[in-house]
Amino acid sequence: MKKVFFLFLLCTLIGFCSKGSKYKSIEFDNTYKFSEEILDEAKEGKRFGEHQYAAWEFAFQGDYKNALSQWDLARQPDYQEFSQQEIDSLQKNYKVADAKKYLAKKIKDYQIVIINEAHHNSFHRHFISSLLEVFYRNGFRYFGLETLENGLKKDSHLNTRNFPIQTSGFYTRDPNYGSMLRKALEMGYSVFPYEDTTGVNHGEREIEQAKNIKRIIDQNPDAKFLIHCGFGHVMEGIFPSGMKALAERLKEYTGIDPLTIDQVAHSEKGNPDFFSPLSRVYKVKTPGVLINENYEAVTNRIKDRWTDIAVIQPKTSYEKGRPGWLLEGKAKPVALDIADTDLSFPLMVLAFNKEEGYKRAIPVDIIEVKKREEEMYLALDPGEYIIVLANTEDKARKYELEVN
Repeated sequence: MKKVFFLFLLCTLIGFCSKGSKYKSIEFDNTYKFSEEILDEAKEGKRFGEHQYAAWEFAFQGDYKNALSQWDLARQPDYQEFSQQEIDSLQKNYKVADAKKYLAKKIKDYQIVIINEAHHNSFHRHFISSLLEVFYRNGFRYFGLETLENGLKKDSHLNTRNFPIQTSGFYTRDPNYGSMLRKALEMGYSVFPYEDTTGVNHGEREIEQAKNIKRIIDQNPDAKFLIHCGFGHVMEGIFPSGMKALAERLKEYTGIDPLTIDQVAHSEKGNPDFFSPLSRVYKVKTPGVLINENYEAVTNRIKDRWTDIAVIQPKTSYEKGRPGWLLEGKAKPVALDIADTDLSFPLMVLAFNKEEGYKRAIPVDIIEVKKREEEMYLALDPGEYIIVLANTEDKARKYELEVN
C-alpha cells in the first residue's frame, strides 16, 4: 500500500497526473516565423523587397492586419481620386451586384476562367474558396494554381492525399490557401501546377506558364478550367513594355478567350488612404461587381491591358480579434486554454486536422499568443484537431481538441 501511495505521489509531483498532462512534449519543425523575427528582418533589410516578404510571412502565420500593413509600406497608391462629377456619373449609371451571384451566371459560357490574388491577402483565397462550388456546378473540374511546386519538386500525391503539405508550394503555407485546396480536392477538382521552373525572365515566364496550362487543356479538350494566378498575370492585352501576360498568351496559344477576373485592384488595404477610388465610393459589405443597365460589369482597364471583371472587396470586420470572414459557414471562435503550459511565451499555436497529423500538413489555423494571460481564439469548424504549441526556443507541446 505504501508503494502504491509513493508512486501516486511521485506521479503527481512530476506532472504526469496533473491537469497539465494534457500536453505532450513533441519534436516539431516550426516553419512559421514569429512577429518579432519578421519585423526585425524587415527593419534590417536583409533581403530585397523586405516589406513584401514580411507581408507574406504575416499572411502565413495568420496575422491578416500586419500582412496588409507591411504590403502598404512597400508601395504607394498610384491613382487619382474621382471628381464629384465622375462619382455622380458612376452612381447614376452603375449599381453593385453580388459578385458570387453575378459570376454564377457569367461563367456558364466560358471554358477558361482566370482569377487573380494578391499574394499577401488571405481574404482573396477565402473568396475563391467560396466560389468553388459555383464553378463546380457549372462544369469546372480542373483547377490550376501558380504557387504549386512543379517539375522535380512537384507534389505528385496532392490529388490522392487530398490535403497540402509544407512542400506542396510556397503560398500554400497560408492556412487559408490550404483550406482552399482541401475544399477543391474534396469536391473532386483535379488540381494541377503550371509554374515555370526554367528560371527565365518575366516575359518568358508568362509564355512558359501559358504553355504548361495549354498542355493540360490539350489533354482534356472538352473540360472547363479555373486558373488561379497572382496580380498582373490575369491581364489581357499588352503591357507598356510590349509584354503579354499569362491570360493573353493562353488566349493566343489556345484560341480560347478566357473570362478574366481581377480582385486585387479594389481590395482592402492596411492604410485606409490606400483604398482605390472605386472602393471609397462603393463601401460594400460583401464582394461586389459594378454593373450597368445591360448587366455588363465594370472592367479593370489600364491603358492597353484589362480584365473582363473587377471585383470590389469589402473592408474586414473583426470578431474575437479574428477576421470575421474566417468565421463564416460552420466555423466558430474557439478560446484557447493554454495558460497552464510550461512553455515560455510568445507561443505559436497551430491547429491541424487530426487525420492529417502535424508533421507535414498545412495547419487549418495559426495564431501567435504573445502573453500568457492574452485571450485568443482559433477559427475552427466542428471536428477533431491536434493543437501544437511552439515557442522561440524550439520547444513544442501538443494536445487534442474536439470542436462540436
